[in-house]
Amino acid sequence: MPFILTDEFWSETWTEYQERMKGPKNQYTSETETEFIEWIQEKKAAWFKEFPSGTAYTVYCLDGGAWDRPTEWGSLGTIEEAVDCAQTGPIWLNGSIVKNKGA
Repeated sequence: MPFILTDEFWSETWTEYQERMKGPKNQYTSETETEFIEWIQEKKAAWFKEFPSGTAYTVYCLDGGAWDRPTEWGSLGTIEEAVDCAQTGPIWLNGSIVKNKGA
């Protein structure tokens, strides 16, 4: 049975980033705050280009494709696309999709 998880863009602050990247001996040296902010802005722009609503809808299925986790069928930009994927099968099957009767 396929299922859909949502994910929204999130970013930590400069202070949170610095704290997380600190090593046990506080020897980590990172880029500047300005470089960090530019990096986050690039990530955000790429995210919203892929997912215009700001939400990613990722379809997974416990279909036996992996023994230790669900198989990812695809990350899509709208709930309608995600529902369609859940009903028709993985987007990576390139047209050889069989209707999933359980969805």
